[in-house]
Amino acid sequence: MNQEHLNNFLLDSRKSFRNLYIYIDRVKDIMKYIDSILEGHSYISGHTQFSNIATDKTRARLNKWAWDWLPMYNYEFHFGVNTETNISFSIITISDTGFYDTSKKTKLDIDQFGDVNQSVSKVIFCIGKNNWFKNKDTKEDLEFEAIYSTHSNEYDGIINTSEYIYASAYNLNSFLTKEDIRTNLEDFIQKCTNKKIDSIVIKNGL
Repeated sequence: MNQEHLNNFLLDSRKSFRNLYIYIDRVKDIMKYIDSILEGHSYISGHTQFSNIATDKTRARLNKWAWDWLPMYNYEFHFGVNTETNISFSIITISDTGFYDTSKKTKLDIDQFGDVNQSVSKVIFCIGKNNWFKNKDTKEDLEFEAIYSTHSNEYDGIINTSEYIYASAYNLNSFLTKEDIRTNLEDFIQKCTNKKIDSIVIKNGL
């Protein structure tokens, strides 16, 4: 890399950081709106599913992956458990399906990721009743991971009407307005109704 290439790269990096700010702020706005219209669920906390935060509670470690400094690649926003229905609800954002679109699973080699022009950004609505993900790398977790790619938009882990995990994915570009967000939530609820399982509830009049 010569000086001109480095200067152009750093320029693109500055633009990328500003775009990341706008992207993350937009995702947060979507979550805030959903939090405001849900009945029986409220935002509790979130965590990255792709890497680890680059800190050990007191200090950021330099031996962490670069991905550990970019936790929003795959991030779960958890909206708790409805005490009346025992429904757990989370929203998972996949900023780039590229890693999940290829069979080559090397997080540190982004050249192996799927083509960025073919990958998408996803929002996944996920509910569970008397069932939830307990450990990483279990058979259930690995099967669920398919929904993180462009190849699948549904996970059907329904054992029966009283024990299940169900998820449906939507392209992030379909969350342009509040009306769009609500339409996607209503579509998810209708899918659950069609499968005869309990789901989330949207407050009346909102």
